[in-house]
Amino acid sequence: MNPANINFRLRPRDHYEAVDLGCQFVRRWWKQLYAVWLLTMVPVVAVCWLLIDDLNYVSIAVWWVKPLFERGQLYFLSRAVFGAPPTIKETLRQTPKLMFLQCFATLTWRRFSPTRSFDLPVIQLEGLKGKSRQQRMTVLHRDNAASVSFWVTIVGVHLENFLMLAAVGLVVMFVPQGVQLEWETFFDAAPLFIVCYFVGMALVGPIYAASGFALYLNRRIMLEGWDLELIFRQLGQRLEERQGSFPSGDGGAARRVTQALCLVLALGALALPPSGSVRAETATEQAEEGDSQNWDADRSALTPDKAKEDIEKILKGPDFRNIVKKEAPKFWKEWEDQQEEKRDKQLDDLKSSDFSFGEYFAQIFKLLVWATLIGLILYLLYRYRDSILALSWMPRIERKEKSKPTHVFDLDIREESLPPQLADEAWALWEQGRHRDALGLLYRGGLSRLVHRHGLRLNRGATEGDCVAMLKRRQSGALSDYFASLTSAWQHLAYAHELPTSERFQELCQGWSKVFDAEREGGEYAAQ
Repeated sequence: MNPANINFRLRPRDHYEAVDLGCQFVRRWWKQLYAVWLLTMVPVVAVCWLLIDDLNYVSIAVWWVKPLFERGQLYFLSRAVFGAPPTIKETLRQTPKLMFLQCFATLTWRRFSPTRSFDLPVIQLEGLKGKSRQQRMTVLHRDNAASVSFWVTIVGVHLENFLMLAAVGLVVMFVPQGVQLEWETFFDAAPLFIVCYFVGMALVGPIYAASGFALYLNRRIMLEGWDLELIFRQLGQRLEERQGSFPSGDGGAARRVTQALCLVLALGALALPPSGSVRAETATEQAEEGDSQNWDADRSALTPDKAKEDIEKILKGPDFRNIVKKEAPKFWKEWEDQQEEKRDKQLDDLKSSDFSFGEYFAQIFKLLVWATLIGLILYLLYRYRDSILALSWMPRIERKEKSKPTHVFDLDIREESLPPQLADEAWALWEQGRHRDALGLLYRGGLSRLVHRHGLRLNRGATEGDCVAMLKRRQSGALSDYFASLTSAWQHLAYAHELPTSERFQELCQGWSKVFDAEREGGEYAAQ
């Protein structure tokens, strides 16, 4: 995206003004946008119509995959706005590949996202996913932009339905006046409503996609200052042109000529007669004074009786005696009577039945409570799955485990590489003055015990802080607290070259035995 090639005025806009800019995109490239939409949607509709017997499910299936139709719209707009509009053929060639981009997420948990058109450029143009996508969307959604995108979606849904009803009404207008129309049969005609709905979807789809893209561009302009960048580029070009138009030795002469011209223009402006605007203001003030004098004279002649006579005269005039007669078709009156009778019958049946709204809503509330409870239980089972599997009474799941690492941070954590009395050996190294080796042995032994005996799975590329965080998520208590303290001492020595005191290292040795060798009660260092 090169701001220098953009073909609309670069400036920060209000969010609703940005939505209007998206509508202007559709007005400019409406032929290409609607052609791409129809050529993308019609084959999908045809396939669904052939494979699915129930037409209601056809409309649901097409509606469900509607976000995929917006990929081609964004591909065309993202290039047309920057001065390189692709052809319809090129856009259609790229659309199938774009449809498979994060397709599963788009059609499942993101399907009901109210900011879909605003978020689509992050997926398609920036190619972000996962945590980076979420962080990017958090930045873009600020400054009330997500709220405007939400209302764009709401308005788009209503527009689709209004246009569907308008298309149905257009069909009704072509029914001959003498034909007796059975309205119940008409409203049961599923093919007509589905086709009209697809018409409304096709009319609103490009507008919805373009509005979301314009909102995205506006946020990029606000966050990255595209307008300022373009201004600085233009200033730089002007300076280059101006430096090239004058010889290097004539800069002072050109400046003096410019100052002389400004002085001549200023003196000429002082010598001019009053302008037409000044004369117009004077005439306006005189007219206002005359009107105020006339109004004072007329106001003295007004009385309550005179006002009453004027009101009665106006009410008896032809303006309040205009009678308009309207006639409605006979079948329309009959249909209204039938609908009224049907509503009365339904109301009587509802009153006579044992149906209770309270019981109905109680059943819905009960269902929601059970669904929430089951979801909470499943979440807790997933959240604490490692702790549950670590319980002694849980059945062991036989599975092929991955080979455990032998080196972490270039430290050898194999059990055979460690001495049996590790804490005693570490204290002996400390007394010999080999402080780094002593603390390294403690830390290396702690990592080895966590990986081989406590089942801690370290990801490739994990840091010291990641190890502490994974251990705290897995289990809390003395083990995680001690390992966090040991890691802090190791980091201070490894990166800041700060040695712990002897008392501090003695506490680490004692803690190591208490945590990892609970069967022992200390060693030689405990007597020091």
